[in-house]
Amino acid sequence: MAGLEGKTAIVTGASSGIGAAIARALADAGARVAGGARRVEGLETEVALELDVTDPSSCERFVGEAVEQLQGLDILVNNAGLGLGRDS
Repeated sequence: MAGLEGKTAIVTGASSGIGAAIARALADAGARVAGGARRVEGLETEVALELDVTDPSSCERFVGEAVEQLQGLDILVNNAGLGLGRDS
């Protein structure tokens, strides 16, 4: 990715795996990034916010806070999942 200076992005599930890689790539391309995840301590984004995508109020709060802190939104990456099939 190149040429994203001045753009803003939010990435769900940004604390690890594909989400973290996408958030890093967006930031490397010049975008300001807000990351959301259940494990906030794993976020390495400019704006790091708690997010549980199974909870509608958490989603609303995340988007509102991210847009407010970034002062707008250009790019949305809905990456977070439920991790189905991982239970023993």
